[in-house]
Amino acid sequence: MASIWCDDESWEDCARARRTKIAGFQGCINKDVCGFYGSYLCHYSHEKLCTECEFKQFPDRFVACRVCRMPMHNHIHARSSMCIACRQPFDAFLEARFGILKPWDCQWSFERGRCRAGDTAHRDFGCNTIPEFIRYEVQNTVWDWSSRRKTPYFYRGAYRSSDTVLTHVWVGAMPTDADDRKQLFSVDAAAAHVTAMCAKYALFGPETGTLLTELPVNTVAVFPQVVSNPL
Repeated sequence: MASIWCDDESWEDCARARRTKIAGFQGCINKDVCGFYGSYLCHYSHEKLCTECEFKQFPDRFVACRVCRMPMHNHIHARSSMCIACRQPFDAFLEARFGILKPWDCQWSFERGRCRAGDTAHRDFGCNTIPEFIRYEVQNTVWDWSSRRKTPYFYRGAYRSSDTVLTHVWVGAMPTDADDRKQLFSVDAAAAHVTAMCAKYALFGPETGTLLTELPVNTVAVFPQVVSNPL
C-alpha cells in the first residue's frame, strides 16, 4: 500500500493531479495488478507506483528499520535508523533504562546516539529487510500495535521451522544492568552512552535471518517466512 507521507514537491504533484485528473496519482499506475486504488493524498514514487509495487521494482530505494526490520523509504528514514512505530518507544526505552536527561537535551542525545549505533550496525551486518512487511496486512497479523506503542519490538534472529521456512523472532522487554542507568546532562556524554548501550545489548540485533540456538525469553512476536534458500 502507499503511505500518507508527502514532501512539499509530492504534495504539489498530488494537488496538480487532483485538479487535472492525470499523472496517475489516483491509485497506483499498476493498480490493475496490485489492486491499490489509493487517493490523491497518498505518496507514490516518481513512476506513479504505490509503495508495494515500488519495493518490488526498486528494492534499492528501501532500507530496513534497524529495530524491527520493516522496509522503509531510504530518503525518508535512513538517518533516523528506524521506522516511526519504533522510534518513540525505543527512545522511551533508552531513557527508562539508561539515563534521565533534561527534556530539551533528551531528544538530541537519543538521535545522535542511536544514529551512531545504527550506522555501526548497518556497516557491520547490513540489517536486511523482511520483504513481506512492506504490506500492512502482514504487519497487522504479526505485531500488536497497541503493545508496540509501549515497547519496541527488538529483532533477535530466526529459527528454522522447516527446510523452506525461517521463523523470525522479536522480543519486548530486555534485561539490563542497573549500573548502566546514569544521570547524564551533557548531550555529548549522553549520546556516547546511548551508542555504547546499543552495542552492549545489541539493541539493533543480529543480521536478519541469523539462526538462533534457542527461543529468547520475552518473545512477543514471530513470523514464518518462506524462503527459497534458507540460511
